[in-house]
Amino acid sequence: MSVEMLSKDGVTVRYLRFGDPAGRPFVILPGASVKPVTGQGPFVEKQFAAFAERYDVCLIDRRSDPPAGMTIEQMAADTAAVMDALGLRDAAVYGVSQGGMIAQALTLARPDLVGCLVLCSTAAHVSEAAASVLGGWVRSAAAGDCEGLMAQFAEHVYSPAYREKYAGAFRVLAGLVTEEEREAFVHLVADAGGFDVRARLHEIRCPVLVIGAGQDRIFGVAASEAIAAATGGTLVRYPDGAHGVYDEDPDVLVRIRAFLDAH
Repeated sequence: MSVEMLSKDGVTVRYLRFGDPAGRPFVILPGASVKPVTGQGPFVEKQFAAFAERYDVCLIDRRSDPPAGMTIEQMAADTAAVMDALGLRDAAVYGVSQGGMIAQALTLARPDLVGCLVLCSTAAHVSEAAASVLGGWVRSAAAGDCEGLMAQFAEHVYSPAYREKYAGAFRVLAGLVTEEEREAFVHLVADAGGFDVRARLHEIRCPVLVIGAGQDRIFGVAASEAIAAATGGTLVRYPDGAHGVYDEDPDVLVRIRAFLDAH
């Protein structure tokens, strides 16, 4: 597996693709990250090894050089462009956090691309509380305080036990962030507060699985409950889970695999 890229009209989007090329497409849209998730290829492949047995797995990252003020809808359009170029239709789409917002926007704009939808630790709009958290990240990134940014990110995304276990890794990661990556992060997160598809969720007709975490310090579990209620989707709650339950609890992928196999 290697990092591939699609370049069109001056826009470059990187992606990882592995698994069974004859299998149903399984598109992963990760959350906002200071460093490109495509740079973590071996970890991604290991994490989703069980899906690679029968799915055509494709993780699609954000564009490499995002403009200031980039919206969730623009990110969804980039995702659709990659899926069109790769011929990924009727895909099972899995979106996490900001990636879940992109997945919702993608499903509403291009329902032909999405056969079923999995949303984890995400929301249909950015509340004042969530905007405050994201604003803190943006201010630290804009000021060049990558260590402070990573500390805030870890505090809001992961459980205390997970933060303690990987504290050293977070510090190392902070020192590896480039100026270009820091600027891109600001452009990708700064305007996320304008996202709001609550009034359109009823338009989503495909099967939906919504995963919420009871200890989510960004969106709260109520955001997941609202999406499930509006879409008629299946809701799975992890009462003790943090926002990053998708990384911390292996049962999340077990539930997702069961949902995909059933749809």
